[in-house]
Amino acid sequence: MYEAEILTLETKGNDEFVMVVKQYSDPYDSAKHFQPRTLIIHLRHNSKLANKEDYLKAINRLIKQFKAGGKFYFGVMAAGYVLLDKQNNEYQSNGLKELQEYDGRKVICSFAN
Repeated sequence: MYEAEILTLETKGNDEFVMVVKQYSDPYDSAKHFQPRTLIIHLRHNSKLANKEDYLKAINRLIKQFKAGGKFYFGVMAAGYVLLDKQNNEYQSNGLKELQEYDGRKVICSFAN
């Protein structure tokens, strides 16, 4: 899980979206010297780990977060997404699901497969 802010969220049709986020922390390391970076994440449902209903609920939550603005926590399960273009920090998420963290916080998590 990392702290992020949604900069843009555009629909591409057929329940697919492109989300541009500013990532403020590293999901696997809480190093104090992390440099914020911008990620382009293509969102679609093509996962056996998260069903379509879960995906659509997560999309609705992301839309609400985008409209509200500000930082939020975004989770990644294992790899989280597939690298599409390293130079442009562009990725493919194949599934989304809202999960509850050990502290009770609900976090939208991305699945690579």
